[in-house]
Amino acid sequence: MPLHLTKVAFGADSVDHLAERLRLRGEEGPVFLTRRYLPKRHEEVAGQGSMFWILKHQL
Repeated sequence: MPLHLTKVAFGADSVDHLAERLRLRGEEGPVFLTRRYLPKRHEEVAGQGSMFWILKHQL
């Protein structure tokens, strides 16, 4: 069963703003997203899970 992560889109005003930020970062190469701590079940996420963005208190 895949495991999913959530990440707060801090500073993003809309989904379009977040997509534009990620697109601009992607021009320099692959986009790597960091978290403060490695999730305890990180092996379950690798290759199977997804990451969902939290934007203005909505998933």
